[in-house]
Amino acid sequence: MIPLTLELTNFLSYRDTAVLDFDNIHLACISGANGAGKSSILDAITWALFGRSRSKSDDDLVNKLAALGGAGAEVKLTFQLEAITYRVIRRKKPRKGTLLELQIKSDAGKWKALSESKVRDTQAAIERLLRMNYDTFINASFLLQGKADEFTTKTPNRRKEILADLLGVSQWDEYKEAAAVRRKQSEGRIALLDGLLEEITLELEKEPEREAALGQAKTQLALVESRVADKEALLQQLRRAETAVKQQERMVKNLADSLTAAQGRLESAQATRQKRQAERDAFQQILSDAESITAAYSSWKDAEALVQEWQRKADEHHRLERERQPHELEMARSRSRLEQRQKELEAQSVQAANAQEERQQVLETQSASSQRLSQLEESLQQLRQQEQAWHQARAELQQLESDRQVRAQELDRLQSEAGRIQALQREQASLIADGARSEGVLAELTARIAVLTDESQGAAAAKAELDALEGEQPRLRQQMDKLKGRIDQLETQIGGSCPLCGQTLSESHRQSVLNELKEEGKESGDRFRGNKKRIESLTVELARLETSIKDLPGLERERQAQAQLRARAEARQNEISQAVAAWEASGSQERQQALQAALADQSAVTDLAERVKALESAVKQQGELEKERQEQQRRFSTAEARLAEIDRIRQAWAETGQAALAQVKQQLAENDFALEAQQALAGLADQMAQLGYQPDAHEDAKEQRTLLEQAPTHYQEMQQAQAAVKPLEDSLADLELQISAQIESAAELAEQHQSAVE
Repeated sequence: MIPLTLELTNFLSYRDTAVLDFDNIHLACISGANGAGKSSILDAITWALFGRSRSKSDDDLVNKLAALGGAGAEVKLTFQLEAITYRVIRRKKPRKGTLLELQIKSDAGKWKALSESKVRDTQAAIERLLRMNYDTFINASFLLQGKADEFTTKTPNRRKEILADLLGVSQWDEYKEAAAVRRKQSEGRIALLDGLLEEITLELEKEPEREAALGQAKTQLALVESRVADKEALLQQLRRAETAVKQQERMVKNLADSLTAAQGRLESAQATRQKRQAERDAFQQILSDAESITAAYSSWKDAEALVQEWQRKADEHHRLERERQPHELEMARSRSRLEQRQKELEAQSVQAANAQEERQQVLETQSASSQRLSQLEESLQQLRQQEQAWHQARAELQQLESDRQVRAQELDRLQSEAGRIQALQREQASLIADGARSEGVLAELTARIAVLTDESQGAAAAKAELDALEGEQPRLRQQMDKLKGRIDQLETQIGGSCPLCGQTLSESHRQSVLNELKEEGKESGDRFRGNKKRIESLTVELARLETSIKDLPGLERERQAQAQLRARAEARQNEISQAVAAWEASGSQERQQALQAALADQSAVTDLAERVKALESAVKQQGELEKERQEQQRRFSTAEARLAEIDRIRQAWAETGQAALAQVKQQLAENDFALEAQQALAGLADQMAQLGYQPDAHEDAKEQRTLLEQAPTHYQEMQQAQAAVKPLEDSLADLELQISAQIESAAELAEQHQSAVE
């Protein structure tokens, strides 16, 4: 396949139609900034030929700005294959299906359609023409971005299939299948013909018998035909009579239906007349009170005006109230701080008064603790000597118990080993059953991993496009800022030279340059906003794909874990067989019986344990005395620290506390705080007095308006009644004429129906 031209319209970043001519191009390099549309050219080729691209959905391929206007994407690829020119056209509108056309160029230069009735069939025709599908194309003729190793990473069987498609080897498999099909068809036809020959032979053998039966049948047929002619004549007479009766019955039914319909129309007209009369009477009742309704409406407007005036004053009054709140809050805070300070100083005064009394009690406690500490030191010295004997006896007991524990551990080990051998034998049976279940789990995991791998490839493509768009945005932003600076300079500049070409700047030239810069800025802005919307959609799509494929590593690990479990299970079965054989040959059962006999004698351990218990009581008493000594030491230290704290409290109160308390009390008594807030509150009070807002008068005005709140509705109903009375009277006159006509029509139809029935 040799590409000739590629035409893109509303495809990804290409809004306007772009045409690429590949004629006489043997090697080309596509360069440009991120987001300029380099990869879009390659996506257009694969999408046109195979309907596949980096995007997961074909809707993502439609240019976002074009999609807002309802326009769709279109790609036309013209290529040459074996000296014949073909063209593929693929179109996609937002939220609609894809259209695909395959055309061939005739000798006269006209395009002839080769498309099938369905897109799927047309796609198959393209793949047959190219003799390759999408996978073969991207592995042999076309390398996707970031997937240069696509062919090498495939499985051996898949690589074999791709190479077979490239070399045409797979065509011989198709020939083989076609030959097998034709052979089966020929064998079927031969069998069918053999069966027909056998049936024909049997039929020929019955020819004399069939000829005799044919003569008898002809004789019977002549008799039956004469009888049928008589019956036919009688039947024709009966049918003519039946037709006349049915025609008359249809006439009676039609007249009955017409009479029923006329009576229905009459009843409907009478009901409509009654309804219109009721409406007219209701409107006339409203019009009879027109004078009182008008007066009430005028009173309501006066009441509404008065309420609005009072509401204005109320809003101003509330505004002044809100202005008062910060100043009142400031005064409350200042007073609260002074009152809190007063409470703290008064508490300090009480604390200083109580400190002197507490000082004597603390001195007495300190003296008692010192005496008790001396007594406890003497008692503890005696108990330490008994503690040494207890440690020695306990060490001997521990040694005996350690020896018995070693024997017991060995006995437990042998018993556990016996139990383990039995468990291993049960485990061996379980491993065989688990191996069969593991096969099914591995097959399920492999299928799920294949699905998630496809989604992972889609996420990688979306990530690549997102990175390209995000990389282009700063450049577009910088370009728009630069254009804006040039535009601002030209709009304010008078005379001088052009900042673009350096020529003398006339008014027409300046306006022309301004228009060019604004158009360029608009294009950059449109592209910037289009990229932004695409980035948002890609971010959402990428988040969905990443959420979907986040389980892929876990499934891979689970599959590996299952495979490892199978391998370990097989190794485990071998280990179990070896362990059972070793246990049977070790003689562990005799050793187990000897250990049980040795552990049965406990006399030496019992005697030594009683001696340790007797000495332990003395050790426990030592612990209690040690705790008491520590407690007395703590009390002595606490009393000493408390004496120092009491002296500090008394000194602080004498030096600063008394004077501070007197000053705080004086400020509270004279209101000597938040002076600016007090002045502001006084000014606001004067403004509120001048405003003269009266809440009671405001409420009275609202009540008066409420009493008249139905007046606008009644006034509107009166106006509607004035407009509706005349049309209703005209309608009633028309209904009277219709009713008279319907009565005459119904009477006439009744006479016709009675005549038809008779």
